[in-house]
Amino acid sequence: MKNLFVCLTVVAAILMSPTFCMAYENLIDVGFYSESGTLDYTGGDADYSGALFGIGYTRFMSDLETDSEPYGAREFLQHPSYLSVSSTGVATEIDDNYSNDKVEDSLNIIDLGGMYYFNESTGVGAAFERTTGEEELSGFINYDVDILETEISFLLAHYPAENVRITAGYAMGSGEYEYSFGGSDDYDTSRLDFTVMALVDDITLGLEYEVGETDYDGGSSDEETEMELEAGYFFSQSLWLGASYYSRDTEDSSKSTILSLMGEVYLSEQARLRGEVYSGKVDYDSGWDELSFIGLGLQFGYYF
Repeated sequence: MKNLFVCLTVVAAILMSPTFCMAYENLIDVGFYSESGTLDYTGGDADYSGALFGIGYTRFMSDLETDSEPYGAREFLQHPSYLSVSSTGVATEIDDNYSNDKVEDSLNIIDLGGMYYFNESTGVGAAFERTTGEEELSGFINYDVDILETEISFLLAHYPAENVRITAGYAMGSGEYEYSFGGSDDYDTSRLDFTVMALVDDITLGLEYEVGETDYDGGSSDEETEMELEAGYFFSQSLWLGASYYSRDTEDSSKSTILSLMGEVYLSEQARLRGEVYSGKVDYDSGWDELSFIGLGLQFGYYF
């Protein structure tokens, strides 16, 4: 599923805040990601670039307390109920070096969600996501595509032990591509996902597996599977470093892999800075051959 920094004056104020044990009920996240790469195909290549900017707010229904545990593990170990809202903007561009054709995408994603733990070990959650945007092709052929997607998801979480969490989720959605030259494509989506996360001493381990299907109005369908493995280590109460491997396989179109190195440092009990560098590749079954890219992400979070 990444964010950046606000300004030096805010950071300076945070660094001057007291660091004795406190409790917090609110979290604001701001982040930025940027990536670039090359799209190779038979007879030529194209330059690829992408950027993401997001801002989010979380309201915890009970105090998130600070004690001797790592700051980055507070939400996982205490699992307070919460409500959240976020807005994310995504922009990508593919610029063909052979034909001078250009494909530009711009998306805006709104997320509303929440989680309620009705005892110390079990909780349920739900979320709603709405994506709007446009794809524009310019060059030898010119046209626009209006994009609208919605999704509702449900989640069940359980802690069989205080340091192990298992979740199971289901999501269903729909989408529409409307073309400027007339006509549209409609589709429905559904997916199941499972996760296991654990904190063993100062080692973090995570596994996520997801299966999904997209059904198009014309009668065709496409199945996909996703998997992510993550491991990390808390070197101190305020420093965590980790790595992850992500793969996505769609039955009829592409195979993707991403390797990431991540770090999280708490500037104080309230202020956290996350960073990520990653490298990825997408192999296409038809049309394009391969997309290779690298990226950098930064996220700033503030508890109050």
